[in-house]
Amino acid sequence: YYLAAALIAHASITALGSSAWLSWVADIVPSEHRGRFWSVRMATQALFDNAFFIAAGVLLAWPRFSPEKPLGYMLVFGFAFLMGELDLLIHAFVPDRPMPPPEEHVRLWTLLAAPWKHAGFRNLMVFRIVNTFGVGVVGPFAFMYMIEELGLSTFWVAVLFSINSLASVVFVDLWRKIGDRVGYRTVASISLTMSATGLIYWWFLPQGNLILVLCVMAVAEVWHGAAVSGWMLSVNTLNMNVAPEKHRSVYFAQVTVVLALVTGLSTFCGRAIYTGDLDFAAAQKRADELNGAA
Repeated sequence: YYLAAALIAHASITALGSSAWLSWVADIVPSEHRGRFWSVRMATQALFDNAFFIAAGVLLAWPRFSPEKPLGYMLVFGFAFLMGELDLLIHAFVPDRPMPPPEEHVRLWTLLAAPWKHAGFRNLMVFRIVNTFGVGVVGPFAFMYMIEELGLSTFWVAVLFSINSLASVVFVDLWRKIGDRVGYRTVASISLTMSATGLIYWWFLPQGNLILVLCVMAVAEVWHGAAVSGWMLSVNTLNMNVAPEKHRSVYFAQVTVVLALVTGLSTFCGRAIYTGDLDFAAAQKRADELNGAA
């Protein structure tokens, strides 16, 4: 119950902060520089993620801080908390854009309905909802599959995630150049197709051969990292470009809330599939038995 309460509190605060942060960044970053802004930010973030992934993997693989003991996770979460506080301090020194004078009062329901009347926003949201649901079904359980089914240690999982991050750093600027030339919708389509086809390798992973598993997954993580960098760059840029300057924060809030709900639903469905609660073959067998008895 405490963990559930903490996760709900974290999701709520993230939803509030992300819509405000996106609106603020859209105000201070000109539209012609948003692709470059996101590419530099994503590359920098990936480099730091890479270092911390490996450090956390080494720490948790150390017998004194093994996953069975809480001290290792306490140190990791404590360090993440300190980095979050440092992030707030750095943001305090970023110059802000003067706010426009307040407008006349608009009813809440009118504000909430306005984004869904925008064709570009609706199309982008359908695109993101489908993608978010698919990622939510698979994503949270990839880590569990690597450890429980493939027998990888937390160190090797961290190394594979680091390869993914490095691939993002290498390819994100290439995606930006393509997006600036032919448009970010094209980048989104290509990168999302790459990401989807990159999941096929999970079907052919050879269990029991650690070296071969690591080699196959390393190549797959390079492919997936390149795809994800293009997808994230394009969707963040399109998200800012679609939202009009007036009531921009309302658009971002709608995105945050809807995708949070989709993520929660998809994670629940993924858990049901992973644990066997949605065993369709067994359900059909029971139905046939009931029909036969009748």
